[in-house]
Amino acid sequence: MREGGEGGLVHQQASPGVRYLGTKWGQYLRAPDIYFELLDLAPDRFVPIRQIAWVRYGIKSGANEFFYLRDITDVAVERASGSDRELRRQYGVSVRDTEHIRICLAGDGSAHLVEAHYLKPAVFNLMEISGLTIDLSALKKRVLLVSQPRQRLHGTHVLRYIKWGEQQGYHERTTCATRATEEREWYDLRPGEPGKMFWSMSHKYRHIVAQNTDGLPCDHNLFHITPNDTADPEGLALAAILNSTITVLFKHQYGRSNVGESTLKTEVVDVRMMKIVDPRGLSGNIRQRLSHALERLAQREIGYVQDEIEQPDRRALDDAVLEALGVRSPAKRAEILTDVYRYLGRWYRDNREVEVRTVRARHGRHRRRPTARDIAQEIWEGVDRSDIRRFPEDFHGPVRQFDTIDLLSPRIEIGTALMADGGLLASGQVRVGDRVYDLGSRERADYVKCLGLAGYLGQARVPSDTELSERAVTEYMHYRQRLERTFTLLAQERTQDQRLAHQIVDELMRLARNHASS
Repeated sequence: MREGGEGGLVHQQASPGVRYLGTKWGQYLRAPDIYFELLDLAPDRFVPIRQIAWVRYGIKSGANEFFYLRDITDVAVERASGSDRELRRQYGVSVRDTEHIRICLAGDGSAHLVEAHYLKPAVFNLMEISGLTIDLSALKKRVLLVSQPRQRLHGTHVLRYIKWGEQQGYHERTTCATRATEEREWYDLRPGEPGKMFWSMSHKYRHIVAQNTDGLPCDHNLFHITPNDTADPEGLALAAILNSTITVLFKHQYGRSNVGESTLKTEVVDVRMMKIVDPRGLSGNIRQRLSHALERLAQREIGYVQDEIEQPDRRALDDAVLEALGVRSPAKRAEILTDVYRYLGRWYRDNREVEVRTVRARHGRHRRRPTARDIAQEIWEGVDRSDIRRFPEDFHGPVRQFDTIDLLSPRIEIGTALMADGGLLASGQVRVGDRVYDLGSRERADYVKCLGLAGYLGQARVPSDTELSERAVTEYMHYRQRLERTFTLLAQERTQDQRLAHQIVDELMRLARNHASS
């Protein structure tokens, strides 16, 4: 039994024939009082996840740059303006054949043809997930899944890609070589049955356990969770509980983090041992309440924990989880949540401050305050750059009819007035430095503005086709928004100073622009 308060210990004595299932002794040394208070409310209602679900790793490929590819087919077709001749010249495939043969980039940037049925969207890490449901359009990588032996792949594009991989030595890497047996090739990943939801190995300021409704595979940065409750095979009650702030509190008692860093790491063994509210045996009313709360939360993006605890739909989910725990009094549930939120809010604030101090200490023994450029460079070193795109080349095909303008200044102004009057520019006009160009349409003027945002300098071709210009501008602006959103999350993980965070994002956008131009 537990003795004392926050620092109490639990003693377990092994008995003959009893299987040791393990525990996390550190939790009894570092856990807050509210953690034990919750356990004491209903000890029998908390169970290790291993008793109610299977937890297993995602794919351990051993060569991510070979197995995870970026499908550029649609961009390539648009870049070729739907021309078979141009597409064949560049990639050796016709437009019609791209329905079942895809153009993909390996990790080194080289292009390869792979049959579509060997490729599947895969979730690579938590940064690709913004909410409790997964947006397939946000998944930039495709995982190579080939189960046939090579003799059955004769004449296929995927076999040529496999042979290329062997020329690079991927098959000799430890994980790949160990995978190979008489019955299994080194390239056969065999990801297994997909789980109903994903748990992330690493946690920072967000907590998301996304539902895997599309049956997707995932990288080993994520774990598959599959419930074994026959009364709830889709695991809606389990998903609601795992996404609750109560689970956020508990995961910190089972995971591990380095001193001075706010990143929490949970291995499969940690997740299996972690105690959560038992979703089994709940009444129909409580199950319905949990499902409804989960559905409401799934309609929006999930923010940082310290912001989430201010949201009404988040509180409704947490309140339902406490009711599932057996706390019948609404007033008592409100009191408990106040204590949980107060503790976690303080914990995340304190850890952010510690992380900022740690980052500053890395910049020399004189502890020079890191600049936005210092922090951005540190972030940039860990960014996946395979998704960085260049405007205009990556946003439309060849342009046959165009006007040429001199884009020799980053100062670009587009007109919005009905007609030129005094110093005002009319819609369709654009001022580059001191020179004004009349492009005839707002869409083409916006195209020039995008060239400036992308850092383009020199002679620029502006398509005569207004629709092509508009499509390119729309796609590029959506791309920039996604990029800025990702960089904002990364910046906010390192500073609470909003001004500094904006400067870091600007610096990251500059690095991305320079990388695309290189």
